[in-house]
Amino acid sequence: MQMSNRIKEIIEVILNSKGYVTIGEIAKQINVSDRTVYREIPEVTEIMREYSLIQSARKAWPQWEA
Repeated sequence: MQMSNRIKEIIEVILNSKGYVTIGEIAKQINVSDRTVYREIPEVTEIMREYSLIQSARKAWPQWEA
């Protein structure tokens, strides 16, 4: 599966976090809107499952802001 640079950046932020990370925090770190990150989450999830990263990233998975 071909991954965009943005997807790679989002995954990197999630894996490098030391706890929960919000959509807003991810967006700020990679200089995009919250909505942009939100739209990418399904693909991020699919890729992380494909590479067995979900378990190691579960502690840092994004928290949806109300």
